[in-house]
Amino acid sequence: MALTGKAIRFETVDAMRVVDGRITEHWGVANLFSLMEQLGATPGGR
Repeated sequence: MALTGKAIRFETVDAMRVVDGRITEHWGVANLFSLMEQLGATPGGR
């Protein structure tokens, strides 16, 4: 896709396990469908 210079926005949720002050595990989920919609990269995209 060609660059547009437009800002995008999407939500993420991150959870981390901390042991003795250090991150030992990380889980993350992002709303990539929202991102794809903004880029017009979904079937029937906007």
